[in-house]
Amino acid sequence: MLGSPRGAPRRSRRWGSALDRSEPRHFASAGRSETCRVLGIIALCLVLFFSHIAFRPLWNQDEGKHAATSKHMVLSGDWITPTLNGEPFFDKPAFHNWLVALAFLGFGFTEFAARLPNATLGLGCVLLTYLAGRRLYGPGAAFLGAAVLASTAEFFLVSGTVVHDMSLAFFVTLGLALWLAGYSSGARERRWFLLSYAAFGGAMLAKGPIGVLLPGAVVLLFLASRRELGFLGRMSLGWGLLIGLAVAAPWYLTIALRNPDYARYFLVELHLGSFLSEEVSHPEPVHYYLPVLLMGFLPWSVFLPAALVRAWQRRNEDADRATWFLLLWAGLYLVFFSAAESKLPTYILPIFPPLALLVGRLWHELAAAPAPALRKAVLWSFAPFLLLPVAALLWVRTPPLLLTELAGQHGLALAEAASPLIALVVGLAAAFILVLARRTRAGFAGVTLSFAAFAALTLVVIVPVMNVHQSSREMALELDELLPDAEPMANYSSMRGSTLFYTDRLVRVIDSRRQLTDFLSSESPVYCVISAHRYREMGLQAPIVYAIGDDLLIANRRAVGQ
Repeated sequence: MLGSPRGAPRRSRRWGSALDRSEPRHFASAGRSETCRVLGIIALCLVLFFSHIAFRPLWNQDEGKHAATSKHMVLSGDWITPTLNGEPFFDKPAFHNWLVALAFLGFGFTEFAARLPNATLGLGCVLLTYLAGRRLYGPGAAFLGAAVLASTAEFFLVSGTVVHDMSLAFFVTLGLALWLAGYSSGARERRWFLLSYAAFGGAMLAKGPIGVLLPGAVVLLFLASRRELGFLGRMSLGWGLLIGLAVAAPWYLTIALRNPDYARYFLVELHLGSFLSEEVSHPEPVHYYLPVLLMGFLPWSVFLPAALVRAWQRRNEDADRATWFLLLWAGLYLVFFSAAESKLPTYILPIFPPLALLVGRLWHELAAAPAPALRKAVLWSFAPFLLLPVAALLWVRTPPLLLTELAGQHGLALAEAASPLIALVVGLAAAFILVLARRTRAGFAGVTLSFAAFAALTLVVIVPVMNVHQSSREMALELDELLPDAEPMANYSSMRGSTLFYTDRLVRVIDSRRQLTDFLSSESPVYCVISAHRYREMGLQAPIVYAIGDDLLIANRRAVGQ
């Protein structure tokens, strides 16, 4: 029986089958001891998440504005109301800004400090995935699942970027892992549940109400599907409410008291509006996250169909309740965010840990007991990668508009854009040959190393070229020398967020050609940053003072003649 009647003695729940808990001979050297496994995971994350965060300028969109908000916290001493460009910034809770601000206090206003919190949270999330997977499936599958998570494209990117979503993924993973520990621990379940409620309070500080509502829905659906709703009575929900409020409520109450419009904007306009309003930021179709997941979970996304089919086949096995929980976790989050009108790729980051465990378990099972059908499914999963060279040849013969945009807006030539993909395909072809030769452990390592090579080439070849197009550091420092103290910088069409971080000046955004014409007609010297393609489209004749990447610094005649 999966559950026990309410009030009856309850035995400890056992997760995973005997096969899963056994250590396969193929992975004995990789996981001979707990220390080796944990050190291996940490080493992989140090290479992928930490090695590059100090050597890249902050990019304009999210990195610049979030780092500037945290920098303002330190300089102003106001750690309650996030401020962006001189105005309250209510789109995100303050938790991630606190982490970045603390890093600034310890390491100065540097790119390393700005990115350090997400790299650390990424490492923590991978370790939590290992610990949760160890309880569910045993150490072998857990180790592989953690390696899968660390070497997915989106998780790698977010761990080295200044955005809030990694904080949510960390607390969701922590909270659900603690709840699973309580569900399966028997007599000492209460302490795990209480700790999980503190984690869900942290998730609410990281992202808002969905930090609590979605994990709660996962737990509720899991218990309802197993006909164990009576188990809710064992979960100390009253204490959970108090603990969650103790973690999250002080900041929400304080900012609402200081800013009367905060609750209406954050809870009604921002959150409910994402579902009910047709006028939202980042509107996307309902199927938006399917290609996002396909690309973001690379290179392991090709193994997702086989892993999900295998998990679905085993969802009702009493010895395998963990698989059903992971399916509900990933599925509910994917459906919820797909239903919202407003969508961004990073919103679905919390589904990566459960999916990584399912893929890790697939490979673990292949190594331990390579049934013909399972082996065939994994080998066929390589097919999309092996067909990529053919698709690339067709693409080169008829270059799409995307290639022109890559060259014009990002400065990337075809060889630069293709070299990381070529390394990935070559490495995956080698991994396919190893699996075909029944060297499963080496094949798994080959996929992981292929991604590491892809990441390294991206950082060495592509990112330096894109830096001058995506970051305004050099332009901001150049303009900072020309402007009088405290004068705002003018940007046409959009605010270049890294300007705020590197100069401590406010940015004036000019929205229309009429406003730009009036601005350049000033009696005093003025300057404005505008993209090169906008400058050409508008047929402007304003003098160009400085150019870098796709940005131009233009001025009026008085500035040039001063």
